[in-house]
Amino acid sequence: MFEGMDWSRASGDEIERGLTHFGGLYSAAAAELCALIQAADRSQMWMGDGARSLSEWVSLRLRIRFATAKRLVSVARRLESLPHLSACFSAGGLSLDQVDAVSMMANPETEQG
Repeated sequence: MFEGMDWSRASGDEIERGLTHFGGLYSAAAAELCALIQAADRSQMWMGDGARSLSEWVSLRLRIRFATAKRLVSVARRLESLPHLSACFSAGGLSLDQVDAVSMMANPETEQG
């Protein structure tokens, strides 16, 4: 759909559609990263690499700032008990920022409300 698009020649509508499209993909990718982080956390595989924490391990593996990794780990851990929110995130319907904020307040009984 947007592959090879020359964004310098795109109309305003095309740019908006592109942002929406790739924003959804970005959210879905972040959700998959959270699922992988959950699996690494459950198995504690990160300990075998000599990392001092899961956040440090994620930071090194993804080549991202420690603060960003810490945020991903926190969101991933909260999502384990929030299947509805996790599904919305995986579908690209919510951004990482939205999921981070909502997951701090939600619990399994209130997440669908």
